[in-house]
Amino acid sequence: MSLGIGLTITNTIAVLEALVGRQTAFVRTPKYRVASKKDKLLGTKYRKRLVWVPWIELLIGTYFALAIFYAIDNENYFTVPFLLLFVIGYWVDRG
Repeated sequence: MSLGIGLTITNTIAVLEALVGRQTAFVRTPKYRVASKKDKLLGTKYRKRLVWVPWIELLIGTYFALAIFYAIDNENYFTVPFLLLFVIGYWVDRG
C-alpha cells in the first residue's frame, strides 16, 4: 500500500501531462544485461536526473510525519498506522 501511495506524485504528473496534450518521452526501466556469470551488475550504472519531484515527495512525507506527532499529542492513536503508510510511501519509495 505504501508503494502505491509513494507513486501518487509521479502518476499525477503523468495524468496532467496527458490531459493537456504534452508529449513526453517514454523512459524505460534501465536494463543491466547480465547474461552470464562474467557480466558484472555493479559496473553498469545509470545516471538519474535529479528533478523537483523527490523534493515534493520528501516535503509531503514530512507533513505526514508531523501529522503523526499531532495525532499522538491529541491521543488519536487509531490514525497513526494509516499516517505511517503515507510517511513510508513518500520517504522510502525512491525507485
